Amino acid sequence: MRDTAPNRFHTITLGEWLDMCLEIYMKHTLKQSTYNSYESYIRVHLKPALGGLALQDITPRLLQQYYNYKAETEGLAPKTLVNINLFLHKALSFAVSEGYLQSNPAEAINLSRGHKPQIEILTRDEQAQLIRASYQHRYGVFVRLTLFTGLRLGELLGLRWEDIDFQMGLLHVRRTLNRLNKKERPTTLGEATTEIVIQAPKSENSIRSIPLLPSVAQDLLAWKSVQANDRLAVGEQYCDSGMLVTNPYGGYVEPRTFKDYYNQILELGGMRHFTFHALRHTFASRAMEQGMDPKTLSVILGHYSVSFTLDTYAHVLVDHKREGMALMEDLYNMVPISTQPNSYPLVITTQEDGTLLFTAPDFPAISFTGTDMQGGIQYVRERIEDELLTAVMPPMATPISQITIAANQLAVQIAV
Repeated sequence: MRDTAPNRFHTITLGEWLDMCLEIYMKHTLKQSTYNSYESYIRVHLKPALGGLALQDITPRLLQQYYNYKAETEGLAPKTLVNINLFLHKALSFAVSEGYLQSNPAEAINLSRGHKPQIEILTRDEQAQLIRASYQHRYGVFVRLTLFTGLRLGELLGLRWEDIDFQMGLLHVRRTLNRLNKKERPTTLGEATTEIVIQAPKSENSIRSIPLLPSVAQDLLAWKSVQANDRLAVGEQYCDSGMLVTNPYGGYVEPRTFKDYYNQILELGGMRHFTFHALRHTFASRAMEQGMDPKTLSVILGHYSVSFTLDTYAHVLVDHKREGMALMEDLYNMVPISTQPNSYPLVITTQEDGTLLFTAPDFPAISFTGTDMQGGIQYVRERIEDELLTAVMPPMATPISQITIAANQLAVQIAV
């Protein structure tokens, strides 16, 4: 195989390296949607500003200044900048591996993650309103299916009948259907720039099985009858694609066409516009409100981690936290238990000189000698109170019945 790499790497530009890197190192392993994103990063963002610079002249400071400009002057979204740098880091890592760069300049970049976008969710009333409207439209069954499975649009349109296990009551997500830019850019005037692509879901987590509610399964069986009627109506023109979502001729329905149908259902219900993805968010929110544990929900949604699920739907957890804290109200409002003051024994000894010695058996360090009975008792009480304020573990009070006293002694209890 002929080596397409440039002969003099010390003069290769960043733009040349990125083009070569995408075609040689990445293209054969990337899904078409990812390839399109990377190609767009190169063509739209990186090459116009940095493409003519020598690869070896790319520094962390230069990249940081570039990202700062894109954010502050062009208003590029933080997530887009993060994604561009992730791609650039990946491309430059190959240059490091081959020894053309000593280190990866995209490594030491400080980028803001930005604010998490506000997700849109139907209220329970709006959800009921949409479900009622869905029964008036040919494709309403798929609005209901999405509201009770949380499917992405591409996942819904990529479903085949073989993905529905009616016996086990499971729906298997195995592929997506999307309209994407072609990998090879058109060279002929008027040639289409996009194409329908059916491929595996975007991540391994997205390949999953979702339990179907019995009523949803019945909905799908009823849809089978609709397809059977379509076949009878168009006869030989019917093409059995095996897809779940089909047009009257049995072919697939592409995303933008289905979005038109979805908007028609919203209009039938007299509802304001919600993106189709809002149905997925609505499913997730209702699931958490109904008490589904986050781990199960994360698996059903095909998220890469439970923490992502919790972070995305934290707004629902606010109500859960309030409910949880409300359970503490009973503890706060408990009827106070009437506590008796602690009573410690005090021994008063009459000494030979007529003075009185006051001692507290449970507090060996406390003693007092005086002639005033009431004054001595008050002094010892105050000393015990001081000890109790600083004691980590207050001593148990010795019952006065267990105090052995001599003829010249008197035992009394003092309450503190």
